[in-house]
Amino acid sequence: MNSSSSRRFPGVSRTLSSGRSAPRRGKNASRTTNTSLSASNVLSPVFASIMEGRSAARGQIGLAAIDLTTMDFHLFSFVDSSAYSSLKTQLQVLEPVEIIICDSINERHSNAVLHEAVRSVCDQATISAVQRRYFDGARGHEMYRSLRARSDPNSKLENPGDKELCLAAFAALVKYIEHIEGFLFASSSIRITFHEDAALCVMDAETWENLRVIDRTSTAKGKDRRTIFSMIASGTLTVAGARLLRASLLQPLADEEEIGARAEAVEEMLEKPHLLERSRCLLACAQSIDSILPVIVKKYREKTISKAEHRIVQLVHLRQTLQLVEKLRQLLPNFLSPIIFTKAETLLDDRIEDIRSILDDTLNMDVLSLNGKKNSMDARNQKIYAIKKGLSTPLDVARKAYEELLKDLHADTRELGECLPDQNVQLAYSASRLFHYLWITHDANRVAVPGNFINIVRNKASLTFSSRHLMKFNDRIEQSVCEVMLESDDVISEAIDAIRPHVEVLYTLIDTLSTLDFLCALVVYATERDTVRPSFGASVIIKAGRYPLLDIPGRPVVPNDAYLTPSSRFALITGPNMAGKSTYTRQVGSLCLLAQIGSFVPAEAACLPIFKRISSRVGQNDTLSENLSSFAAEMTGMAGILASADARTLVMVDELARSTSVEEGIGISYAIIEELIERKCFVVFTSHFLDLATLDASYAAVENFHFAPQVRQTSEGEVLDPSHTLYRGSYAGPLYGFEVAELAALPAPMLQRARELAERLHEEWKSRREEEEEKLETREILRCAHAFRDLIRQPRGSMTKANLMQIRARFLDVARARNAMEMEDNEEE
Repeated sequence: MNSSSSRRFPGVSRTLSSGRSAPRRGKNASRTTNTSLSASNVLSPVFASIMEGRSAARGQIGLAAIDLTTMDFHLFSFVDSSAYSSLKTQLQVLEPVEIIICDSINERHSNAVLHEAVRSVCDQATISAVQRRYFDGARGHEMYRSLRARSDPNSKLENPGDKELCLAAFAALVKYIEHIEGFLFASSSIRITFHEDAALCVMDAETWENLRVIDRTSTAKGKDRRTIFSMIASGTLTVAGARLLRASLLQPLADEEEIGARAEAVEEMLEKPHLLERSRCLLACAQSIDSILPVIVKKYREKTISKAEHRIVQLVHLRQTLQLVEKLRQLLPNFLSPIIFTKAETLLDDRIEDIRSILDDTLNMDVLSLNGKKNSMDARNQKIYAIKKGLSTPLDVARKAYEELLKDLHADTRELGECLPDQNVQLAYSASRLFHYLWITHDANRVAVPGNFINIVRNKASLTFSSRHLMKFNDRIEQSVCEVMLESDDVISEAIDAIRPHVEVLYTLIDTLSTLDFLCALVVYATERDTVRPSFGASVIIKAGRYPLLDIPGRPVVPNDAYLTPSSRFALITGPNMAGKSTYTRQVGSLCLLAQIGSFVPAEAACLPIFKRISSRVGQNDTLSENLSSFAAEMTGMAGILASADARTLVMVDELARSTSVEEGIGISYAIIEELIERKCFVVFTSHFLDLATLDASYAAVENFHFAPQVRQTSEGEVLDPSHTLYRGSYAGPLYGFEVAELAALPAPMLQRARELAERLHEEWKSRREEEEEKLETREILRCAHAFRDLIRQPRGSMTKANLMQIRARFLDVARARNAMEMEDNEEE
């Protein structure tokens, strides 16, 4: 869409803001799927429409979106907060290039608030205000009944009154798209999916960024950073599979049965590598079938040559893809997992054969079955002869005229014979230059070309040129080709009209191929790394887990355990900079995320809860765009986390309140920690505030861990090296900041004075901590008892023995520490 398209729509009252770099397309441009599978270009052009409730319905949001590559409509209806947090998250998942909102003269203030909320997360999109009369729920219901694919189970509408807002947004979006794109939606051809309370895990954009799930800045920068998406997407073979992977990572499943079905399929594929390889070979040959859907759904008001060629190419791709269906029908029943078995059954639909029959009756399979490398002339002739002979008399006549022109051209050698006799000159063709002369010679720069030849291009060992006589032939041939394409388009239109009643099976086929490709990518990831299938329970139990982005084959990485239970669910981690605290929080979050998309995880063993929400907060710099200091931005983020945190939430907080005073930082951290404990969520909390470590004496849910550096002796003295290994207990030293300060060449006397003061304060803290040791030992014994109780409640598996040994070791450590203390007391007496 060009930048002035919104002004051409009569319903646009105001263009509120224009995207700085949103991808634009002319309304007549064909939309083809990009074959690159990076995060920056698996996205399709998405248009969205937003309708906000009024009066008693204030706070209710209706959202409609269409993917113009797959022609999927998605309708959302939900209740949102005044900050539009749910709307923001959904828009960040969709990443639309164009957004329309309802404009009302009486509600300009609320529209301004909505616009600012949308702009804050979609700063690259164009946002326009459309007159309220286009947001008509009743009209939207009529459009829904007219446009939806009849037998699509996802399109069933129950209680349309409850979905009035999203139907109103749908009505405005359909009218807007049809006007600015210059086509009409064909009846009974669109898949419309209603999204209500789906069993999905919610994450916000900050958590995606903190966990390195995707790189949302890659489009502007032109390249992708290493992310979880790029790591797994390298194993996908289709754009549809990569698109499903992206959606699964941004909104993981929260239903144990669905997750288990995916994991079971991955495990079976791992056990049957020969079937995996055959599946991937077939997927590699599959054309991008979702590009055929716009051809079937759209009904253009006028015919053009480019549209005709595009429609022919897409039907050819569809026929080539359907050739793989028979092979998949034979292959997929060899798998026993329910998800693959279900997908295999969809390939038995009789409508696939109906579509194949329509294409076979229309397309010239002798021409389309030609394999090998084709030149430009072959590619053009494949389009010209794509339609069978005898289906259209005007088409046959146009092709006959085209053939006669080609014969005349090749027979007319008078020009070359008169001007360049006995020279190695031949007639050539390219898509850009059309027919031209090619002269093969050893030294093209010294060859003299007669003056009646034009457009001379000299290369190293050849030169190309044309003539006015040849250009006239090109004009006549191109005119003939245009006639052939337009006549072919009439036949293609009839074939598309015949296919359209069966369009639902094409949507299903896309889902089948994308799911199979997605599962294969998970298998490739699991194969290339040392991974394990996670089980699910009430606790976070990870043995020797590794951060996925550091777990690169051939590179060593330090593994770490994680153990959070409902009774000991708050891990407070202290330690020096660069020791591994931030990486550890990402490791826990990433492994939970991978487990909930059905993937294996990099660990020796893992048992994880199924979270409904994963949230994170990492200390950051000032947010100038929102006029917030770093501390204000942190508090704003934590307020959002606390608003929705519950017992099924995983929260990761890294160095909270580091940008304010120590007293304020400790105070606000205490208060937030107490609130998180009260909410019963699972928390991984890192901090430099050692005073927070005393919370374990007051709250049984809090358990201290630390990353400690290793002391290495060198000729210049002691050097601290990070071990990247997690230990129980709070960090007790050594003081680690002065080595960094010495590198900055600060005055030695000042550093010495600072070291003395710091050591004295540290000793005072240790003294206070020792006074609480007896209470902590009793608390540790209770933790062991709770851990044993939680383990008994878990389903028995491979981790049971290892966990029992771990609990036993913890209990013995406490007993030894108590015995040692009693012996010291006896010796003193």
